[in-house]
Amino acid sequence: MYCIKCGHQLPDDAVFCQKCGAKQSVSLDKTPSTDPADSPIRVSSVSYDETEKQELM
Repeated sequence: MYCIKCGHQLPDDAVFCQKCGAKQSVSLDKTPSTDPADSPIRVSSVSYDETEKQELM
């Protein structure tokens, strides 16, 4: 495999590039991560009525 940043050839199981240090996004581990840091950020929408908007300003 090749580094996603600099193109340097890497071992297939590389996590970081040996040349530039970039983290490689390809994972050979098919087990889902339970680390919250690996999860996408979720943003919920909040709606306010006009009175609440005025109070917040």
